[in-house]
Amino acid sequence: MVNTPPTAGTIADIVVNEGAPTRVIDLDTVFTNTDPLTYTVPQNTDPTVVNVTVLGSNLTLDFGVGGTSTITVQAEEPGGETATVTFNVRVNATPVVISTITNIIANVNDPDQTF
Repeated sequence: MVNTPPTAGTIADIVVNEGAPTRVIDLDTVFTNTDPLTYTVPQNTDPTVVNVTVLGSNLTLDFGVGGTSTITVQAEEPGGETATVTFNVRVNATPVVISTITNIIANVNDPDQTF
């Protein structure tokens, strides 16, 4: 029997806002092989931006604070052959209101004002 390595597709970069719902990616749609595959995440450059877990073929992304993280997912077949795919996750931080602006009424010909 010939042992063949898994074939990796791609996962598009992901951009979300803080508070975005959890996203699940089915890794069986990303990697292909005639043998069953085991999935791991050998790299997550910033777990505070996105917490990544793998259960079976489901890659779950729980988004955290604003920033960018690079994720690498590895598929391994029983013979030890592997393939990887890498993608970026950017979480846009929620703007913070420092102070509110009060209503201002100005009339034509009023002198210039600095706020």
